Amino acid sequence: MPAEFLSAEHRVAYASFVEVPSLSDLEKFFFLDSFDRM
Repeated sequence: MPAEFLSAEHRVAYASFVEVPSLSDLEKFFFLDSFDRM
C-alpha cells in the first residue's frame, strides 16, 4: 500500500472542519460519562 494515498487537497480538507461544530456535536463525541471513566 502506498504511503501517501491522499492528495494534497484531501490532506488539507481532512485536517479541518467545514464549519464550526455545534455544542451538541462536541458533547456527543467528546463527553465522558461515568461508564467511560471506569
